[in-house]
Amino acid sequence: MARRLALTIAILTALSAVWCGQAGPTPRVRHVDLLASLPRAEKRPLGSEFSAGLVTLGGETLTALDVPTASRVIWSERLPDRAALETALGVSPALSAAGRGNAMFRIGIADERSYDEVGATAIPLDAPARWHRVSIDLSKYGGFKWSLFYRPRWKIWKVTFNTTVEGLGRGVGAADRLYWARPMVEGKG
Repeated sequence: MARRLALTIAILTALSAVWCGQAGPTPRVRHVDLLASLPRAEKRPLGSEFSAGLVTLGGETLTALDVPTASRVIWSERLPDRAALETALGVSPALSAAGRGNAMFRIGIADERSYDEVGATAIPLDAPARWHRVSIDLSKYGGFKWSLFYRPRWKIWKVTFNTTVEGLGRGVGAADRLYWARPMVEGKG
């Protein structure tokens, strides 16, 4: 009788683990270095140059992702608990010299069903060259949630960086670039 009870409990435990979608320990992510994982990211437009290197704006030098003015970079990543995305935005001196229009930086999070724009920043091209720091709370997309079906800690999220330039008044040149400095998703706590 005791053996049968133990077997029944073991079967029910295994079935509930499978039914709940957790057959093993929950994977933990502490941080995601988006710059280091650039080679694995999807980059658009295809054939354009996307690189990482040192960029100096306003006398401050940071390691940055250098992208075309109209671009999209998509990383597929699991996010840390209580996540926050930290980066700094910048505009190349050649683009700043244009003197009019705005550089638009957008950040979104997507899964297989939805897309949420979690941040948008417009930088006037005639503004002095400097880094514009951005911090975005992504805690909704990582960690444990009390739900049978919604498990953000297990999901692979698509972290999307979009850039465009509006109102430039001239064609875009090869030296017209936008920058995302040290893009990192950190778990807080």
